[in-house]
Amino acid sequence: MKISRILAALLVLSLMAPQGAFAGAPAPATEYKGEGILIGGGEFADVTGIRIGKATLKTGFSTQGQFDSNVYLASNNPKRDYIFTLRPKILMDLPFGQGARHILQMMYVGEGGIFCDQTKQNYYNQNAAANLNLKLPFGYFNVNDDFRDTRDRAGTEFTTQVHRLENRVGTTIGIEKNKFTFETGYANFFKRYYQKQYEGLDYFENTFRGTVYYQMFPKTKALIDYAFGLLDYYNDRQRNGHFNQVVGGVKGELTGKTVGVAKAGFQERGYDSGDGYTGFVGELGLITQFSEKTEVSLNYFTTPVESTSSSGNYYTGNTVRAQLDQKLFGNFSALVRSEISRDIYPQTDLGASIKRRDWIFGEGVWLYYHIKKWGKVGIGYDYRRRGSNIDSESYTDHLVSTRLDLTY
Repeated sequence: MKISRILAALLVLSLMAPQGAFAGAPAPATEYKGEGILIGGGEFADVTGIRIGKATLKTGFSTQGQFDSNVYLASNNPKRDYIFTLRPKILMDLPFGQGARHILQMMYVGEGGIFCDQTKQNYYNQNAAANLNLKLPFGYFNVNDDFRDTRDRAGTEFTTQVHRLENRVGTTIGIEKNKFTFETGYANFFKRYYQKQYEGLDYFENTFRGTVYYQMFPKTKALIDYAFGLLDYYNDRQRNGHFNQVVGGVKGELTGKTVGVAKAGFQERGYDSGDGYTGFVGELGLITQFSEKTEVSLNYFTTPVESTSSSGNYYTGNTVRAQLDQKLFGNFSALVRSEISRDIYPQTDLGASIKRRDWIFGEGVWLYYHIKKWGKVGIGYDYRRRGSNIDSESYTDHLVSTRLDLTY
């Protein structure tokens, strides 16, 4: 089992930073990950960092600013503003054991935003993560934790900032036997809101999972996975629920130039009160390296998602995302991304007396100039539109941004 390296960057001062240009639907269930657990991403892949004993520290600084044409994502009379963001990040990698076979990773990311006019929207978010991978004689063991003190709207139904705590801790153990790997795991997630008006949305989710992998080819595995989850809304018991999910698929190197994961299956989801879900779930995450200069990623998911609106316990999220990373001439590169989502709510909205249906569209174009391996500057435009059969939930947003990213 290869140990994946973590991304964690250190500080972003936004000269005009896109905040949640693709917010509204949850992130893909699992973008492709190499063997092992990954926290963060690849921002520091080419960064040497500072060695302190066996540990390596890597830091980053980014500054970004943004013009936002619709700060509150309003359907009428949008408020525009200029937003400056400061974001520090730091990552520690600590390999240990014989041959550095184990690794401990720790990460901290802070993000402060300053609004020129809508000053009550000023914020500071904090993310912290820890990850331990152990390579054992019979397989592997992992434990990880991801903590967020945030007001971020990305992946939520909120149109304004809502302060909340989120934490996810999980553990996994895998036993490798010939071409088979037998994996079992447990995860606990909780979300708690600071404002009293949202306390009915506080909840715990406990998930128990078992997975069997079969090594079909040297870099490709087939899998079948079963998960059972319990939802505990301790301030609103009628929202308590459970789910059973079975999926099958493949992960790893799917073609000579494509790595990824593809899974499909069935989920049964029920609540103490209100409609549940019984139907298809699916996930696709592909990264294709067409050439040294061209990389394309594609993500798709369809799954029920816990809802914070008055339209029921959950909605079914269906999203397709595509992104092109293209190296241009000299030190220039471009990023182009596109997204379309369809969110379907099963119950009648209490305020509108109809079942809510949303279409969400997102487009983005960015141009970067790479100063050296340790830095880049960029300018970009992002467009976001939600069309809903409930007029008050529709909005259009334009974001124009510039940013500077530094790593060490």
